[in-house]
Formats: sequence, structure tokens, C-alpha cells
Amino acid sequence: MVEFALVLPILLLLLAGGVDLARAYFVGIEMSNAAREASLYLAREAPYASGPAYAAELPPGGAYAGCPTAEGGSEGPAIDAGCSSFAGSALSCPSNELHWTISPTSLPPQTPPSPGTDSFLVTVHATCNLDMLTPLLPAAVTVSGTSTSWMIQP
Repeated sequence: MVEFALVLPILLLLLAGGVDLARAYFVGIEMSNAAREASLYLAREAPYASGPAYAAELPPGGAYAGCPTAEGGSEGPAIDAGCSSFAGSALSCPSNELHWTISPTSLPPQTPPSPGTDSFLVTVHATCNLDMLTPLLPAAVTVSGTSTSWMIQP
């Protein structure tokens, strides 16, 4: 009994650390899925003609915080599409800790011109500051996911 009492705190710390690391890995998968959902939404729904026109619609730096609604900005619906992948899981990152960056990248002009000459890439980067529960691990870790989609304009 004495040996068990001496070893029990160490075993509990190992177990808690393993649970925290598994939770961080789970949130990393969620962040990748959220970034992919947002970039796919943008690729399907964004009505912009070119990368510079699209960049003009974004806030400075293309940065968003949290999970805004449609009235929260020009890309509120896209970020809502990304946020919907969390589905309120207790293991997820809290929505007030989410940070999004949307950055369009214009493609070089094509020769000869084709219907897709105004096509460009859009990259969505989702980041979360995840609080850890185990005392021996850092207080918070940054977990992120990135996805890039083509925005092909007819």
C-alpha cells in the first residue's frame, strides 16, 4: 500500500499528461478540418473577380477572431462554415480563442489567356490557444491548421 501511495501521483500525472496531449492532437485535427471547410466555402461561394479585389474586401491583414456571424464581416459565413466543424465539443478549443487569417494570392497571368485567368489561391489559417490542464505541461499551447483552395472564376 505504501509503494502504491508513493507511485500513484506519478501515474496520475502521466495519465493526465497523456490525456492533455491527446486532446491537443484532437484539436489540431479539428483546426485542419475547420480551415479546410472555410477555404472550400470560399472557393465555392466567393463572388470576387480577382485576388486584389478579394483582398480589398478583407479586414487589415485578413484577420478575424472567434466565430463571427454573417453580419460580422465579409467572410463571416466562411468562418461560420469552419466553426461548424467544432459542433460544441467539450474537448474543442473555445470559440473566443480562435483566430483566422484569410490571404488571397494572385496567380501570374497566363499566356494565352484562358477562362481561368482571374483565378487565384485563397489560404485560410486557423489558430487556437488551447489551455492545458496538466500542471507540468505549458499553461497553453498554440494549435493551428491551414488549407489552400483555388478560386477559379469563369
